[in-house]
Amino acid sequence: MKQFFTLFLVVTFVFTSCEKNDNDPQAAEVADQTVLMYLPWSGDSKALTSYFIQNIADFKTAIGEGILNKERVLVFFSSTSTKASLFEIKYSKGKVMVDTLQYYTNPAITTQEGITSILNDVKEFAPAERYSMIIGCHGLGWLPVSSGFSRSMGLTPHWEGEGVLTRYFGGTSSQYQTDITTLADAITAANMSMDYILFDDCYMSTIEVAYDLKDVTKYIIACPTEIMAEGMPYAKIGKYLIGDVNPKKICEEFYSFYSTRSYPYGTIGVADCTQIKALVPIMKEINTRYTFNSSNVSA
Repeated sequence: MKQFFTLFLVVTFVFTSCEKNDNDPQAAEVADQTVLMYLPWSGDSKALTSYFIQNIADFKTAIGEGILNKERVLVFFSSTSTKASLFEIKYSKGKVMVDTLQYYTNPAITTQEGITSILNDVKEFAPAERYSMIIGCHGLGWLPVSSGFSRSMGLTPHWEGEGVLTRYFGGTSSQYQTDITTLADAITAANMSMDYILFDDCYMSTIEVAYDLKDVTKYIIACPTEIMAEGMPYAKIGKYLIGDVNPKKICEEFYSFYSTRSYPYGTIGVADCTQIKALVPIMKEINTRYTFNSSNVSA
């Protein structure tokens, strides 16, 4: 059975409209690197929105250390299920500033066309020699949008539970989900290639996800397990996401951060997508020798 891979991009699947500010993208100089922090609607005001806001603030803290040279940081943030904006975090004369570039109403970013449109806006406002992408939302690894992941599977949204919040349960409706292949197609259609894609989501560090994204990014930085609702410690790792990207340091800071928390839980990994194709003949050999009967797996 053909497998599909899912990333929960919790946004509204309807027609798109946008409104640009008085910025002139034609005048934009080509940067060395543009990083897009992509924070779509998380499905409920009680879910991840407040954590996204803190993530942005933490990234501002890192940028306030003067880490930007010829790099730019743009943020796509959904403040509600129907409203979003694209803004830039800048550092000038010792101060961190925010410059709003564009507003969106009902951005259709569960589709290849919608995501490509956002990426084209990023290229227009902040053209660069290199691009990178941070995606903060819910993740379900290799499961497809059509898998029927819902309450019928006996799962309860994390905000209704009594345990510690993580970035796993949330927007479980297929209305708010996007297949990983759709994300890959969108990046390709925008004629972009990422230095890295950092998934600030649960369960996205898998070989299946890496395989689908192998042609659009060099590295995937993500968690193979759940990640706490706080997400990535951007105040600590921000300097390693900009300029001379250092995946090892990102992992070390992640470990250091979560090892001192009240809930000291966290797992992170880095996949070198340039090596994924070498696994194909190996997997073909394994699949030739062995068979797997999915009916033996209990639900």
